[in-house]
Amino acid sequence: MQNETLQSSLQHEQQRHNTVRQLLAVAALTLAASQAAGMEQVPTEHAPHLPQPQEQTVPAPQAQAVQAPARTEATYAAKQKTSTIKRTYEFFDASSTVSEELADFPENAAKVARHDAVYIDALGCSGLKLYNLKHVEVGALTAEHCSLRGINKPRISSKGGSFSIVMSEKVTGEAGRYNLDRPNKTTYTSAVLPSEYDTTHDFALMIAKGHTADEVMQSAEENMLPAQEIAALKPGDKVYVSGWPNKQDGNKTGSTRRQSFKMHVLGQGVTRTKGDEELKVLWSVVPASKDGAICSYGISGSGAFVIRGNKRRIIGPTSAFFDLTGKFDSKVGPLELKKLLKGLKLPTNSVANFEAKTHRKAAALCATAIEPTDFNDGGMEVGFVRNEDDIPGHISPETAFKNARRAFFSGAPQTVVNGVISFYNSGVPSTGGLKPAQSQHIQIERPVILHDAEHEATIVAGSTPDNPDKLALYYFLDKHLEYIDAQPLDGGSEVSFTNTSGVPAYEASADESKFGSFVDGNGLHFAQGLKTAHEYTGKHYFVHYNADGSMGAREHPLGLIPG
Repeated sequence: MQNETLQSSLQHEQQRHNTVRQLLAVAALTLAASQAAGMEQVPTEHAPHLPQPQEQTVPAPQAQAVQAPARTEATYAAKQKTSTIKRTYEFFDASSTVSEELADFPENAAKVARHDAVYIDALGCSGLKLYNLKHVEVGALTAEHCSLRGINKPRISSKGGSFSIVMSEKVTGEAGRYNLDRPNKTTYTSAVLPSEYDTTHDFALMIAKGHTADEVMQSAEENMLPAQEIAALKPGDKVYVSGWPNKQDGNKTGSTRRQSFKMHVLGQGVTRTKGDEELKVLWSVVPASKDGAICSYGISGSGAFVIRGNKRRIIGPTSAFFDLTGKFDSKVGPLELKKLLKGLKLPTNSVANFEAKTHRKAAALCATAIEPTDFNDGGMEVGFVRNEDDIPGHISPETAFKNARRAFFSGAPQTVVNGVISFYNSGVPSTGGLKPAQSQHIQIERPVILHDAEHEATIVAGSTPDNPDKLALYYFLDKHLEYIDAQPLDGGSEVSFTNTSGVPAYEASADESKFGSFVDGNGLHFAQGLKTAHEYTGKHYFVHYNADGSMGAREHPLGLIPG
């Protein structure tokens, strides 16, 4: 029965496309005739911030066809007159679903949602197009947490001082109702991101092929809603966002499609990044869309905006959310919601007020980052490469580890962590290089750490219960150390650091209940093997690098982690 339905849908889709082609042919003949007769052409009107439409061809039906629409957006096509033949596929497929998607949007906001929302498949996130003053697309705004932070994609430096990240696929943005493989993709060759250790901003600017970082930064600056106007937004004010959330249960087409939300402002607050920094955000309450979609994974990076003077003004990228439905996350009940809103420093009755005023159930809380980094001062351009070998002067991980290991045993300066560090092993170095990643939880008391900035390598050394008299060397790409967890030693109140140097040597313990430890040339003991797992002491820290290259520890408060 399902195959028959699919076959019927495919036949209906083929018939629809044949009809479209016939209409196009008739429209083309009519246009040619009117030009021959010297008839005046009626230009298409566009909002100042939108690009002029580019000439497109109607693509052939896809293998997984969506359900044929019941009707076209005839009134819109009539306004366009002869220029309709230049419209994109979206408008030939502009069924009642498109009208329903944008039914409660003002027309200018609907145009932004139609034209400017993009899906960046390589990141699994959404974004918003950026244009220059000539309405040429120069890039897009998205969120840095979309696989662009060092914890996900380490930034690899080249000898020339530039930085790159390896992407497994070409980085492109697609627009349109459905996320189809279309010829109007935009290719992004690099991005402007906050500096390496700054997680207090979630803005990322994608740079389109053939354009520069300066163009994109200028466009972003011209499109942003000023900070004082963001601060002036009141509870209940409307902001708009459009993207491709993963959770859209009411969409029965079999293809993820764009969802547009009219959000209702709750107020400003903070959430916590995975780097344990505070991120300033604008919280809004969001009802489900007509497709049953809610603010969820996939809509990250989509640009929230308002309309001011017939132009869009961008607030920032979507950075975090809380599911209030319980359909794919633990449901937030009334008491939990009250506690959550209090933690966000928002009125505890704000969601109830929204539901009473709109007669719509709140589906999610959605957070928009509102504090862009100063890209000219605190940002960096990072290029996209498909392979590490494409990076000029790149040193392979194996070579970096060998160089760092050589430095470790040559007496180079090192740091002892006066605490217990925990991490999941990301590969144990061996004679033949790096073994495959293992899901092995490692705990080391008073480890010694060597950070070899020249070779982009970090080594964490400590003995293990299996081999207490031998040093196990754990190799990390430089930026990963930022997220190693640390705990004070039993009875301690903080994690501190001690410098050491010299070739470490093993020294047995006089206490039979303990393993031995290692000692440097100055008699400093470190890396004592643990016989049992270290118990939680009530304090928890993140080990991180300071701006000067030294290490430090920040106490990790219990807080909100973004979705």
